[in-house]
Amino acid sequence: KILILKEEAHLSVKEQKTSVLLHYTKRTIDKSMKRIIAENPDYHIIYRCEINAVILHIKVK
Repeated sequence: KILILKEEAHLSVKEQKTSVLLHYTKRTIDKSMKRIIAENPDYHIIYRCEINAVILHIKVK
């Protein structure tokens, strides 16, 4: 979704939302999301862990 925001910046696309099915522990997801957030400082990333899924909301800062 971050790639979509980067590629479609000229179209004024400013946010993306998605749900991703996962079979990882919350600890693993938190660790991965911390890295993803650190690597993408131009984006405000909110995530919420659900049973077998992570809900993402990504906006351009």
